[in-house]
Amino acid sequence: MVNEVLARLERVYRQQLEIYNQVLELADEALRAARSQRPLQELDSLVARKHRLLSEIDRLDALAAADREWWKREERSASEASHLRQPLAEAARCIAKILDREREMERWILLRREATGQLCERTEASD
Repeated sequence: MVNEVLARLERVYRQQLEIYNQVLELADEALRAARSQRPLQELDSLVARKHRLLSEIDRLDALAAADREWWKREERSASEASHLRQPLAEAARCIAKILDREREMERWILLRREATGQLCERTEASD
């Protein structure tokens, strides 16, 4: 039973890592869109795709919850699952990168909106 639980958890964690990498790619694309002259509305579709991917991560996490609870109930040692640390650490690094991209994207969006607002104010003032 221990090997089955470990195999399922590893499979889930690796699937989640793959999805986090897809979310990172979307975050990079959104950041490029925010920095460019492309309409900010294009970001809406990227954000929607990101939310669908994050929902899939949540679904996978719910599947793994029963196995994690079994692990705790059986008082299995962390050392038995030490090989699971690697995909979890990779996912944590990926999440940190995603958050960095999103903060940068928000900064660019604010800058663009401020620039647009200033342009509108200047146009009205010159009329």
